[in-house]
Amino acid sequence: MHYAGIDYHKRYSFVSIQDEAGRIVREQRVEHRQPERFRQLLGHLEEPVSVVFESSSGWVWLYEILEEIPNVVQITLANPYRVRLIAEAEIKTDRLDARRLATLQRLGVVPGCYIPDAETRRRKELLRQRAYSPRSARRSGLGEDAHRGQEPYCSSAGAAAGGESATGK
Repeated sequence: MHYAGIDYHKRYSFVSIQDEAGRIVREQRVEHRQPERFRQLLGHLEEPVSVVFESSSGWVWLYEILEEIPNVVQITLANPYRVRLIAEAEIKTDRLDARRLATLQRLGVVPGCYIPDAETRRRKELLRQRAYSPRSARRSGLGEDAHRGQEPYCSSAGAAAGGESATGK
């Protein structure tokens, strides 16, 4: 079994992979514009992989990529408020944060978050799109300008009909 800790950011992640003895097998920065790099990095390992990353606003994107990798047998969404080892560390780098997450996963002490199933995530996304539609913005007094930068949350005909959302997820 291998254990991967992912320090997740908006545009990139840093991945640290350890074996059962805690030896570092591989470490790499992965740009999010190349999601296939996660598949290449984790998919080529011969042993099953248990992955952990901290919950943040964009966690679903990474979760769905990891879910598709055949040898990823467990995905833990760590509760960032309860992962004190990282939060209280004096020296914080992406590499060290990823290593600490991998170590906590290997030891089985990661405080996890609830991960809703795919159908529940789809329904929540649809509700989020409706909440941020331009019509609700006018009712709330917010101008159109406030919502132009939030394209992933704007309603589209396909999403309202049960199709793909504006983000393609």
